Amino acid sequence: MASILSLAWGILLASTAVEGQTVLQEHIWQTVSYTLYGDRTPLILPETNTLTPLGAQQLYQAGSSFRQRYIDATSNFSSSTNTIIGLSRYQLNVDDIAIISAFDPYSSASAQAFMQGLFPPLTNATNYTFTNGESQLANGSNIEYPLNGYQYAPILTVPPYEESSIWIAGHLNCPMWLSAQSDYYNTAEYKNLLNTEQDFYKRLQPEILDGVFLNASVGYFDAYIIYDYLAYSAIHNSTVNETLDESTLTHARNLASNWVQATSGNSTRSGLHGGDHISTIAGRTLATQILSALTSNIESSGQFRKMILMFGSHEPMVSFLSLAGLLSPGTSQFYGLPQPGSTMTFELFSFASSDSSIFDANNGNSSTSRFPSSDDLHIRFLFQNGTDADPIPYPLFSHSPSLGTVPLSEFMLSLQDFMIDSAQDWCTTCASDADFCISSGSGSSGSGGYSSGRRASHRDAVSPAVAGVIGALVALAVAGLLFGLMMLLFGVRVYRVQRKRRSQLNGFKGGEKLASDQDLSIAKNGAPVPVGASVVKPATTAEVAGAAGAAPRGHERVGSWELKSQENAKEMAIPGMPIPPSQAKRPSFEDDDAGGPFGGPVKVDERV
Repeated sequence: MASILSLAWGILLASTAVEGQTVLQEHIWQTVSYTLYGDRTPLILPETNTLTPLGAQQLYQAGSSFRQRYIDATSNFSSSTNTIIGLSRYQLNVDDIAIISAFDPYSSASAQAFMQGLFPPLTNATNYTFTNGESQLANGSNIEYPLNGYQYAPILTVPPYEESSIWIAGHLNCPMWLSAQSDYYNTAEYKNLLNTEQDFYKRLQPEILDGVFLNASVGYFDAYIIYDYLAYSAIHNSTVNETLDESTLTHARNLASNWVQATSGNSTRSGLHGGDHISTIAGRTLATQILSALTSNIESSGQFRKMILMFGSHEPMVSFLSLAGLLSPGTSQFYGLPQPGSTMTFELFSFASSDSSIFDANNGNSSTSRFPSSDDLHIRFLFQNGTDADPIPYPLFSHSPSLGTVPLSEFMLSLQDFMIDSAQDWCTTCASDADFCISSGSGSSGSGGYSSGRRASHRDAVSPAVAGVIGALVALAVAGLLFGLMMLLFGVRVYRVQRKRRSQLNGFKGGEKLASDQDLSIAKNGAPVPVGASVVKPATTAEVAGAAGAAPRGHERVGSWELKSQENAKEMAIPGMPIPPSQAKRPSFEDDDAGGPFGGPVKVDERV
């Protein structure tokens, strides 16, 4: 039914009206595109890979082509205008465009070069100094951005450890995708190519690959890495350019294409779950991003996100082309490795008559534009293989070549057949141990980073560490509140427990001598000392003199503060020696609690 409707729309578009009727024309509301980075340094080299000047020129050209098609001019193969309705012609409006890039330096640099071509410096794009509210100062003068009004486009780069990265590079941090590659190495196809192409790679070793690749690593196993180096060297190295003939480079490219298709374009290979298309996981997440981008524009009635630009590696592109039914050995423009700067674009458009309020001959803008219903929206897919080629429309999902457009509803249903529903779905499919898989327990709802027509900024997310601190503070606050209620309602109080301190002074602590009684000696045959202090009255001087031959007695403590009576000390005093005045009992720490809680106030007592 949907195919019949598409055919009917095509007939209406191509037909010329009779008197009293008008011709239906296409009006584009949004484009969603994914672009491969430009020429870069080889992956095999040890230094950080960067975009080359040639790669920057390639992406600048791609951006300029976009500008010519969607901002400045009409299409070469359609009588309808291709300018996007409501898109600013000269000055970049950040609410109209969203730019998302993979974390690689050459991907983000490609996005910058593309934007230079899409929205060039204002002074260069016009014949006058462009002014707006931001460029006019309070004194009436006008100031422009550096470099003749260079326009600084905000580019969102998503690092691989963030959840949002899976929507543009779903193959990264995916163990099951790597496992699927290992499965390919065990297939008969791989083993056959490994053996039959070994001589081809060995011929490249002495003159071209020596010193860059180890002898043991040269083979079909590294088909893509080897071609990546050969393609770069053929352009930037005059010696290799003279040595490497075109047929050899083409054969190396064909082998690399076969390796890429087998590892990233095999939609029949499954991982942990049957039918999970694990080899094309990057295309499944990209499909979610595409659907979310379209929804963001539709929910805002075409007011925001008129152009969604994504930049990254070949894996998402190859995977999506396979899932969309475009990848086959008979379609060389899809089956081979995409050229640097290749772009696949999805146009969201509708049909309207030229005399309706939706149409404005001046750049397709109209203040009274009416956004159509979802039933009147359609999708066109275009693929541009390299920056030197033109964008060409192709049918999706194995439709007839005569049907270059698909109703929006059918397109969405087709994407939902294989797209990833949420980040948690990706975590489960990939068996990933990424931080957001472990900490969240549940992913986003598959929005791909868009919500209510606006892209949710990754800066709004709370990191796990900050969330932990917030949780701890909240727990402490709740505990304090509960304890306060217990004190108020149940009379719970907190008191300081008074512990009795053990005296550090030496003295009697029992009937026997202890280790701390260093000034007490008990004869071996003497009687044990009774509990408490026991004093033996000494003999008089005469008795002592008369008993000179008696055996000496063990040391007996006298004059101690622990003795029971000061009178005993007086009797034991040596004649002629002054008797010290009577002293009060030394206060003890144990007496601190004698007063009890209801006694009088504590008095300060200081003594030396």
